[in-house]
Amino acid sequence: MIQANSILDVADNSGAKKVNCIRVLGGYKKKTASVGDLIVASIREMRRQGPGQQWKVKKGDVVTCVVVRTKKSNRTSSGFSYSGSTNAVVLVDPNNKGPLGNRVLGPVTEKLKKARTSSGFSYSGSTNAVVLVDPNNKGPLGNRVLGPVTEKLKKAGFAKIINMSSLSAF
Repeated sequence: MIQANSILDVADNSGAKKVNCIRVLGGYKKKTASVGDLIVASIREMRRQGPGQQWKVKKGDVVTCVVVRTKKSNRTSSGFSYSGSTNAVVLVDPNNKGPLGNRVLGPVTEKLKKARTSSGFSYSGSTNAVVLVDPNNKGPLGNRVLGPVTEKLKKAGFAKIINMSSLSAF
């Protein structure tokens, strides 16, 4: 859950590194934002600019962003709960709601991908997750999406790598 004055990581290649949330958009008394919500933020830190690179934003600019990951755990209709390791946003153009950068870094939920497909987003990074499964009935042991698992567990048949985009609830 993102609220005013939250510091967020930027998950695209627009040039910004960290932003400070100014306002959550979408309602008269809306105080918090979750995945997929729009916020207004100001740029706090920039990435280092290499030779020949031209960033699309500057430090101190006020931008509109879409929240793509939150630390707060979210439960899907299929029973899984997922959470990101950081709070992250993608900068968008306030006029046409398209991205300012041309790549989104890190995992993004399928729900957000489907909602933003016409905007020209290009997704990169990890979209795989590891779920512990019961070797007898091949069903999941829990309802939590976990991080990396050792090769020893994979060989023993206790872990199976799934693609996040194959989960219909995302």
